[in-house]
Amino acid sequence: MRSFFPFITFTLFFFFCLSSSAQWQLVHTGSAQVWAMTNKGNILYAGDLNGIYYSDDFGASWAVNTCQCNYVRNIVFWDSIMYVTSDYDGVFKSNDNGSTWVSIDSGIANPTQAWSLTHNDSLLILGTSGSFSGDKATIYISSDSGSTWTNVLVLTSQDVFYSFSILGNEIFAGVLPSGLYYSDDKGATWTLKNGIISAKHLGLGDTNLLCGVTGGTGGTYLSTDKGISWLNVLPVQYGYCFASYEQFTFTGNSNGFYYSTDDGYTWTADNLGLPATKHIISICVIDSIVFAGTDQGEIYKKDVTTISTQTTDVPDQMHSVFVFPNPTNDVLNIRFKSNEEYRFQLFNVLGEILLDVNLRDESNSINLSGFADDIYFYRFGINTNEYQSGKIIKQ
Repeated sequence: MRSFFPFITFTLFFFFCLSSSAQWQLVHTGSAQVWAMTNKGNILYAGDLNGIYYSDDFGASWAVNTCQCNYVRNIVFWDSIMYVTSDYDGVFKSNDNGSTWVSIDSGIANPTQAWSLTHNDSLLILGTSGSFSGDKATIYISSDSGSTWTNVLVLTSQDVFYSFSILGNEIFAGVLPSGLYYSDDKGATWTLKNGIISAKHLGLGDTNLLCGVTGGTGGTYLSTDKGISWLNVLPVQYGYCFASYEQFTFTGNSNGFYYSTDDGYTWTADNLGLPATKHIISICVIDSIVFAGTDQGEIYKKDVTTISTQTTDVPDQMHSVFVFPNPTNDVLNIRFKSNEEYRFQLFNVLGEILLDVNLRDESNSINLSGFADDIYFYRFGINTNEYQSGKIIKQ
């Protein structure tokens, strides 16, 4: 008679493995914020205020890198060169995957304020922070792999160039608090794109620009017009980081880890196995493994293929209503995904109802040409149940 015990043992082992891969697994414990993570091939590099460490076995073991830098903000590979920015020690590069390093600070007024770094096909682009000692936030470019730097945009001592994103031929710079700057000539000159949004952490979906905002009401914002107008698509106060893999867009914030499969319009929380009290501040994907770094020094990982089976812990309706552009001139667009009939109300600053309409179509346009330039408030819901409210600026 055939025994069923081997089958039962295999089945239990299979479901145990499936359950383990479906939730986050702790792979590294440190003592400081993991602001930087990137990879070259299957080697994962991470940086915090104590320096750089790396793993070549998907987080199973770690080693300390030789770069003598603290407060690591960025780790970037360009061709065969590895670059690091530190807002304590400056800018470094390595031609041998981190075995040896050289400082590359020539031309940078205060290299100890080095924050963000990116590159296009011809230039390295560096963003610095202003400081209380009078140093001003500056964008520098280098055409010789960082040997020399030239400043191309100088703001104030209160600003910080937190991040860059490249979308097509344009480069976007997220500046706190001055707003979103952009360049359409590979970084040589820069223009203010949007001075309303406090553009701290930038990222990309497939075609949309994303921004994590930490000031005010905060949230993750989405722009379909290259930063002119924005939608708050994930109203979680602190938005930190973005990454993409196949059909997924990932973001980390003060509520944990979220993913989107529709280019950033709607988001689903995936926090099984993550500590509830820690912020996700960096994300990196290697093959089908996604790594998440926290503000308290931990790194977690999970298999991307298990993510789509998770469910959200935030009501879907909170993220399915889009009211844009904001600010607006004459037309306000309202987009939502539902079979329900929604009620849209517009109020003035005195609380008086100016519009009260029912909407059923997924895409709607409201004509505001008859309204004065002012601040208005809206409420969106079904009957008396409010699902979203907000402020609209008409100008």
